[in-house]
Amino acid sequence: LAPTPRDPEPDPTAPTATDPAAFEPGDLIQSQSPLTLDLHPEPAETAEPVIPLPADTTVQIISQRQTDNQQRWLQVRVCSSPTDASLDEQGWIPIGDSPPVLVDPAEVQLGDCVPPSPPPNPPESQP
Repeated sequence: LAPTPRDPEPDPTAPTATDPAAFEPGDLIQSQSPLTLDLHPEPAETAEPVIPLPADTTVQIISQRQTDNQQRWLQVRVCSSPTDASLDEQGWIPIGDSPPVLVDPAEVQLGDCVPPSPPPNPPESQP
């Protein structure tokens, strides 16, 4: 029997699927625990208006921001939820001790969210 090649060791400095630094606009993420969607136009730590989102809610990242107190927030749009409530709502979620994980668009129901399309091919120049 020929020896099987070993998988290379993972790079400990590479971002992981749960590392918020790896998240980019257009990515789909799924919560592992309930979240609160902050409906303010900017990330805010006030109580209202907010919408509770259950665990296993899938959201699409719109942007990412870090506040003055070093709290990281993701601006998201709700794509799917176990309760189908709040679909297509947009707001901010704080990234805390239990960050969401990246998901494959083929594995989730997207609702109104669609993965970003590739850039169009440039028109061919005519000689």
